[in-house]
Order: sequence, then C-alpha cells, then structure tokens
Amino acid sequence: MKTSSASSKPPTSSSTSKSTSKSTSSRKTTSSTASASPSPSTGLTTDQQNFLDLHNSFRPHYGAATVTWNSTLASYAASAAKTCVYGHTHGPYGENIAAGVGGGYDLTAGFHSWSDESQKYNYSDPGYSDATGHFTQIVWKATTQIGCAAQKCADGTIFTGYGQDSLYLVCKCFRTLFGHRLS
Repeated sequence: MKTSSASSKPPTSSSTSKSTSKSTSSRKTTSSTASASPSPSTGLTTDQQNFLDLHNSFRPHYGAATVTWNSTLASYAASAAKTCVYGHTHGPYGENIAAGVGGGYDLTAGFHSWSDESQKYNYSDPGYSDATGHFTQIVWKATTQIGCAAQKCADGTIFTGYGQDSLYLVCKCFRTLFGHRLS
C-alpha cells in the first residue's frame, strides 16, 4: 500500500506539509470507498456519514465537541478531489488530504493516517507541527463543521504503476471563535 497525506496549517500560517510512505501492511476496516449510496437516516451518503462518524468518535477524546456536516464544504472537497491532482487548494477553509492505493486502502485507513499522528504530538509544547498537522486539524476545538469527499482516481494520476485506482480523500473544515468565522 502506498499512501500520502497533507494538512494545511492553522489559519496563522500559509505553508503546507506532505509526507509519503510505503507500507506493506493493511488495516482491516468496514468502510466503503467512494460510495454514493444515500444513508436513509440522515440524507448523507455512506462515505459522508463515515467521515462524520470517524471525526465525531475521535474528537471527544481530546476535549473537542462533535462537528456537523456542511454540504458547501463537501462540495468544495468534492471539486478538489475530482481533479485527481494531489495537493492543497489553498482555499478559504482548513483542509486535510490523503491518498492511497492497494492493500485495502480505504476511507478509514486514510482517516487513521491523519489521526495516528496523535502519537507524535508534543503535549508539553502544544501547537502546530508538520508531523502532527492532520491530527491537530481533526481535533481543532474551533472547528464546528466539516465536509469531505472520497474520489477514485485512475492509475497514473496520483500514483503510477500500481495497475489499480487510487483513492483521494479531501476534508474541509469550518472554524468559529466567539461566533466569528476563522478560515
């Protein structure tokens, strides 16, 4: 399995981070990949509900409130993902991106590539670092809404030579502080 992930820094910074690693292990999951089937209870697709559930089950462990789904953010995320060009949009919202191919890479594995950075976080010196940018993006307490997308991309777009589609994940987040929007 080959993966890449990157997070845009908090609003006070303009640079980005990117890390790439190869792995032969795979994570057993029950998540779908780029599914468009609607979820009867909420009107969200299966993937949208999975993104929301993953965020909302992880955030409380770090004192962050649950988030709600924002269809405008999801639309921005889908537009970015559909390009199958790996990289940040540098738009007005916080952003995590990840891509992987092979070995059972799916939405849950992509999310865990972000959340697993919690193991590297320096709780004695809190703040942003390139090594933990995805994690801090997920648990940012001012984040109130997210919108994410998963897109299958042909071999040769994000990754080349694997003979199979890759999965490109994009999550956008909306932050507020004392009722004022932070980008």
